[in-house]
Amino acid sequence: RAFLPEENTAPGSGPVVILSHSCWQNRFGADSAILGRSLKLNDADYTVIGVAPEGFKGFSAEAEMWVPISMYHTLWPQTAQFNFLANRDVHFHRVLGRLKPGVDRSRAQSDMETIAARLEQAYPKENANRSALVVPAQERLVGDVRPALFVLLGAVAFVLLIACANVASLMLARSAARGREIAIRRALGAGRWRLVRQLLTESTVVALMGGAAGLLVAVWGVDLLVSILPITLPKFAAAGIDRGVLIFTLTISILTGLILGLVPALQASKLDLRESLKEGGRSLGGSVKGRRTRSLLIVTEIALALVLMIGAGLMLKSFRQMQTVRTGFEPDRLLTMRFDVPNKKYEGDERLNVGQRLIERLETVAGVESVAITFTDPFLWDGLNRGFTVEGAPADPPGVQDTVYFHDISPNYFQTMRIPFAEGRDLATTDNNKAPRVAIVSRAFARRYWPGGEAIGKRIKYGPLDSKHSWMTIVGVVENVKFVNLRHDLDAFPIVYVPLLQSEVVINLNVMARTRGNPAEMASTIRDEIQRFDTEMPVYNISTMQERLSEQAGETRSYTMLMGLFAALALLLSVVGIYGVMSYMVTERTREIGIRMALGASRRDVLRLVITQGMALAFAGIAIGLGGALALTRFMESLLYEVSATDTATFAVLSLLLAAVAALASYLPARRATRVDPMVALRYE
Repeated sequence: RAFLPEENTAPGSGPVVILSHSCWQNRFGADSAILGRSLKLNDADYTVIGVAPEGFKGFSAEAEMWVPISMYHTLWPQTAQFNFLANRDVHFHRVLGRLKPGVDRSRAQSDMETIAARLEQAYPKENANRSALVVPAQERLVGDVRPALFVLLGAVAFVLLIACANVASLMLARSAARGREIAIRRALGAGRWRLVRQLLTESTVVALMGGAAGLLVAVWGVDLLVSILPITLPKFAAAGIDRGVLIFTLTISILTGLILGLVPALQASKLDLRESLKEGGRSLGGSVKGRRTRSLLIVTEIALALVLMIGAGLMLKSFRQMQTVRTGFEPDRLLTMRFDVPNKKYEGDERLNVGQRLIERLETVAGVESVAITFTDPFLWDGLNRGFTVEGAPADPPGVQDTVYFHDISPNYFQTMRIPFAEGRDLATTDNNKAPRVAIVSRAFARRYWPGGEAIGKRIKYGPLDSKHSWMTIVGVVENVKFVNLRHDLDAFPIVYVPLLQSEVVINLNVMARTRGNPAEMASTIRDEIQRFDTEMPVYNISTMQERLSEQAGETRSYTMLMGLFAALALLLSVVGIYGVMSYMVTERTREIGIRMALGASRRDVLRLVITQGMALAFAGIAIGLGGALALTRFMESLLYEVSATDTATFAVLSLLLAAVAALASYLPARRATRVDPMVALRYE
């Protein structure tokens, strides 16, 4: 069963838990007798009342169990003093709701604003200037990845268009080559629309075969695609081959075949029978209209390919920037892992000192250079964003309070992380709960609240001015660091560091160990030492800092790989297209080239003629592609890091690269044209 109303609202109810389907299978062997059994979670006994449906993860892809929010403090008794559920000064909760039939988002938003206004009147101190925002669950779940998915969808569409342009060009050439065949069919009585149907059928069959081949690749390729994308979607949004994908593929294949075959079919059906049936009926240059159409397709291919190449180039440059980003600390040889402090085993001063005792033990491990303990976990959990007051600063308006991230740390933290001091002193083991409260702030914090002044000796406190929290004296200022996200501005992320020995809550802690060698090789040794210190301390989230940073850049890396793949495919298709068109043009104009050479044109003249025509198409496509890239890359700005969407160097280098490749694709057919024997070319003239 699900939770009962009283279990969601009454903290006094017996602790209950619902298991995820995967947890029930993997941890309990799908035991059908699991209902009613007792589980110990954080030293508290919980009764299993249900197993969630298979695939259900709610709003967390990693959720394995659910407990009523009213029982939050049963899991973490140390947080009871904050009273997160009853304290109206706490605003981090989120509410899920399902709209009634016929109720739209605007009406729901209006109702929530009315409720928020009543709360503001009833509780002006805690709820002043606060409202509620109604957001669709789908937007909440996939909103962050929507821009990236649209960019990738656009890249796929561009590759499809380039491929279609290639096929259309080939079909135009094939249609021109079959001119005599079609003329004979018409002379024998075939109607125009019958010929059109025949050619459309041929092109549609080819398109369907291509769609089927692509679908076979997608059956195994989609798993590879999802594996390299750092996007976690809920079960209902999982990527896979389903009926909708099959229908989409079939529709696209049929439409592609019809569209690609329509223009060649219409052109073929309008052939002049007398000219087509003459043995030498073709004009020296072939069909002018056909050449123009093929030239237009090539220009389109090159333009689309350049847009994709520039997009991939910008992503690659962003990834390189993230690889060399300045974090403010030294990530090399740094290992991090998290452990829980048992609730009932450690209390009072013993709980506050457990981290320092563990440091002293880990520092004796061979290969460990220095160790620090923190409450927060770099790039996984950014800590508590709490309201605070600066002594002597103007009072905040009612309901308004500045917030900042507070990091509870042990002595030796800055030495372990290699974060330099700007001024002041480090924390010491004497900064405990019996000593006056102290804090260390980042340079960004000091500049924001004491610009041009001295931060050392100033005082701050948690909460508003009238809160019961003690004042903390600032004893040091350290350089800024990136702790939450590599994309954050290094100088715009203020942090306050407070002694772990003076912490109000010790739930789970993070070990930061700097090793003398490879940190990954020390992971099991340090984990085992923690387990020997206390077998009831579960250790998890083990990784090196370099791995954490790599994960931070993982999204950009994945998009770069995909965009690079699409760009390379687009470039290859464009080269094939240029080569094909120029080769066909040389074949089509063999007699013209023979006449030119018979009248005195040199091989160099013929080479220049063919390459010039090919490069004219390339430069036209590049010009259009540059304009398209300027217009479209601005939609990628949210994916870029410290790179402008109109980066001049990227635009210039990739344009030159595409021009060089186009020149090579034109040169090969041009060389073949120079080998035309005038006597052979003019044999039937």
